[in-house]
Amino acid sequence: MGFSSDLKKFLGKKIHCKCGRVHFIPTREIYVGTNAQECLLKFAADSALGRKVLIVGDKNTFAVAGELLSEYLAEKGLKVSVEVFITPRGKNLHAQQELADRLAREIKGKFDFAVAVGSGTINDLVKYACDKVKIPYISYPTAPSMNGYTSPIAALSHKNTKKTLAARPPVAVIADIEVLRNSRHLSK
Repeated sequence: MGFSSDLKKFLGKKIHCKCGRVHFIPTREIYVGTNAQECLLKFAADSALGRKVLIVGDKNTFAVAGELLSEYLAEKGLKVSVEVFITPRGKNLHAQQELADRLAREIKGKFDFAVAVGSGTINDLVKYACDKVKIPYISYPTAPSMNGYTSPIAALSHKNTKKTLAARPPVAVIADIEVLRNSRHLSK
């Protein structure tokens, strides 16, 4: 499926607008289709992101997309590590600043880039953590219902208050159409 070439010409570019301002779209690739794993690998190689990657998901998103993605990238020669957030039975994972800060400490100096396998919560946690330690991340969506994959903010809770914090968007959003088609609210 890919993405319209008319829209793609704006990705990763500065746009001199007739409003007099310069706008910048930091996300350089958006892909929705088959062979998403191959697309992600090619993008990482073409963008010289590096070879050490952290795949982040929760138990649901890792089961439906993260495990296959991590195995594929490892088979292709990347040094893959995995972080799977586990919650108590019947509980949902929440995007808490403390979790994002912990993830940032775990990432710092160990990885060239990260891949957020999930939807809102996972992307906000990874987006904030990667921004904090200044490494790029790729969003690998598991739900078409979330609309903030390329957003420049992370919505995180801290001391029972939800905040929106500035964070760099992903360098790419690469989605497997079958994962999206089969999603059933895998993660919030």
